[in-house]
Amino acid sequence: MLFRSNALEMQRRIPEIRDSFEAAGALRGQPDLGHRLETVAKLNSIDLGNQRDELLEQIKDRFGDRKPGSAKRTFGRLNYEFFVDADAPTFHELSDGLLYEIKNLRKGCRAPDFDGTLTDGRVFRLQDRRGKPTLLMFSFKGCGACEAMYPALKSVQQRFSKSGFSVIGVMADDKQDTVTAAIGSGDISWPCVWDGPSGPIAKKFRVQAYPTVMLLDGEGLIVAMGLHREEHLIAHIENLINNQQTQRTKR
Repeated sequence: MLFRSNALEMQRRIPEIRDSFEAAGALRGQPDLGHRLETVAKLNSIDLGNQRDELLEQIKDRFGDRKPGSAKRTFGRLNYEFFVDADAPTFHELSDGLLYEIKNLRKGCRAPDFDGTLTDGRVFRLQDRRGKPTLLMFSFKGCGACEAMYPALKSVQQRFSKSGFSVIGVMADDKQDTVTAAIGSGDISWPCVWDGPSGPIAKKFRVQAYPTVMLLDGEGLIVAMGLHREEHLIAHIENLINNQQTQRTKR
């Protein structure tokens, strides 16, 4: 979805780019450039997406059991030793992961459903949040960047909870006790599921770094990612809630 939206945005800007080049005289020196820009403007982003998926499938079929090479510097500035890491994923595994991410974890995709147990013992199901905006926050106590976001999350939790919004924490702490203690001390004011280090929920969402933040609409669609500053959180959540209220009014 993100790939296609970026491609469409690029296509919309092609005429503007071409005019800029022409005004600067660039097209006189490179007459083929204008033709190439016009060709790009006519590309179908859906076709490009399909070609990407086909290419990944071809990589799986032709090179599936191979692994990417690695290198380490031995001595001097230009001396390297090349090797294959036995623990590295195969191209089949890498392609599968990319295809899964493209289809499930990009902006516009429906976030994967998951079940978990909240720290108070209640069962949590993401699908039960349908109809309500939700911010998924993957973090753990002891992560400096994660804890730096906690005041902003407390603020938006309090500000928008009456509209049905909620932060849902997915915690990667070694033990649930640290999560429970953080909630008890008031550092965390939102419901949390303890997933543990490299837990099944984090794997389903292919979490590579902490914090990882995803904003979901009432349909469970990912509408924004990577929101770390309070002003960005407020702007996106307000926009989402206003859009949902507008849609309900129209019905």
